[in-house]
Amino acid sequence: MASRQNVVTRNADEHVVRTGNVHACAAVANLIRTSFGPYGLDKMLCWEGKERVVVSSDCAAILECLDVQHPAARVLVQMALAQKQELGDGTATVVILAAELLRRGHALIVAIGVHPALVINGFRRAMREAVKFLKLSLAVTSSPDNAKVQEIVLSAAATALSSKILGSASSPSSGDRQFFAKMAVDAVLTTRVIKPDDEHDVPLGHRFNQKHIHILKLPGKSIRESALVHGYVLNYPRASPSMLLRAAPAKIAFLDISLQQRGLQNGARFECTDPGKLGDVAASEIRILLNKAASIIKSGANVVLVTGGIHEAVLSQLIKARVMACRRVAIRDLKRAARACGGAVQYSLADSVGDENFDSAGLGFAEEVAVERIQDAEVLMVKGGRVGSSRTVLLRGPNAAVLDEMARGFEDATNVVRNVLQTGSYVPGAGATEMAMSVYLEKLASVMLSREQLAVNEFAMALTKVPKQLAENSGLDAADLVAKLRSLHFAAQTHSKYDHCKHFGLSLERGKVADSIQRGILEPTACKVRAMQYATEAAVTILRVDTIWRIPRSNVEQRSREDHDNDEGTG
Repeated sequence: MASRQNVVTRNADEHVVRTGNVHACAAVANLIRTSFGPYGLDKMLCWEGKERVVVSSDCAAILECLDVQHPAARVLVQMALAQKQELGDGTATVVILAAELLRRGHALIVAIGVHPALVINGFRRAMREAVKFLKLSLAVTSSPDNAKVQEIVLSAAATALSSKILGSASSPSSGDRQFFAKMAVDAVLTTRVIKPDDEHDVPLGHRFNQKHIHILKLPGKSIRESALVHGYVLNYPRASPSMLLRAAPAKIAFLDISLQQRGLQNGARFECTDPGKLGDVAASEIRILLNKAASIIKSGANVVLVTGGIHEAVLSQLIKARVMACRRVAIRDLKRAARACGGAVQYSLADSVGDENFDSAGLGFAEEVAVERIQDAEVLMVKGGRVGSSRTVLLRGPNAAVLDEMARGFEDATNVVRNVLQTGSYVPGAGATEMAMSVYLEKLASVMLSREQLAVNEFAMALTKVPKQLAENSGLDAADLVAKLRSLHFAAQTHSKYDHCKHFGLSLERGKVADSIQRGILEPTACKVRAMQYATEAAVTILRVDTIWRIPRSNVEQRSREDHDNDEGTG
């Protein structure tokens, strides 16, 4: 019998495996921990052999650029990115908290000899108790007063921007924080999904469709010249200066095709034995293109957006029919514009019998499509789309790298505003929530009788990593500040006369502790709860692993071929 040692290899010692997993996750956390908070530092990511460079302090952007090879580290990265995809913020919290839980959980297993099952059960219980305490004692439900709602979401947006280039405390543009926070709030409020009977209600508990917010980055000018524009803006010029400057009302055709001659595809060749017929072939190709244009014009479209090129003969025909057109539109922009106008992207004009006919059912509608000049750029403005109310955020900045970071920060702010408005609930930021939960869990662990109390107590200590990291990144005495913050929260949960201290967090500008709610440092409750859940699940998933089996690629490919052959045989 052939030896199976060449099939799989394994790491037999579970302590070696678990230690390697913990160290790999710690390495990921060390990459982003210094970028956490309003005084976080940027990371410069460069690709060898390429000109692409990303400069960012955004944890999700950094993680997306990394090529993580270790399987345990990949689990942590996937959990963090799931937080970003679901709620749009809190990615760094997931990574930092999960790595600290892993470090402390591993110490319990190795140094004290606690069984991994007890550590896992203790972490899960601590997470459930912490979330329950957060919702009952820390979360603040917004008042139905419209003015109060505006103030809350502005503070939440400004908090999100405090760690971004648009409002970082360590950036010379920190005075722009309120400017972009208001822009983010205005942009989100316009995407509210309104029912016929609640047009004048306070926008709490409603859904917001952020797909209607389009961010357009235009290099040049200062960042304060950014603006929120009513309508969907496409950064594409007209196909010809002879075309109309305005179409109202607009019927828009969205085409993912080319309206110019193209070479043969898939290696096909064309052979002509009679040179005199080459002109007929070219004329036939142009005739086909003109027939396509005629079918588009016949449908009633007066604006055409095409991802490919447009032949000069087709341009002439469109100009005569008073149709505005833009060519080489990116497919992403085409799909977004189609969604805003209630249209559908057409990938072919061929019907069921092979004739070239444009389906008018795919037309989008808008009150107006006009060519406008915004500062130094000529753009196409789509106003009054059929679906919802589209808004475009025009971001201006010195270069592409700065604009990319501005866009990431603005998206985070809109996500935070959406989360606060949809749930109507928020918690104090600046480490106040984590410290309050830490003190609560520490008191809970002291009255527990099972060995799970060790894991619950370590979970409580892990939560203090968040305020500690904020203080360290600000250049302050982290030990002193965290100790003061802990003593205040302990007093708040022990004596009723100190109840006003339960929302106290770090004031990094002054190097003191202060009431985060009064200072307007707010975070969405949903974001904080989900970050706790993802961090705990990541730590538990990795701590459960005691063996790693490495399967050679050749075995995987052979198994895939066998499965494919079996499927064909069954079919």
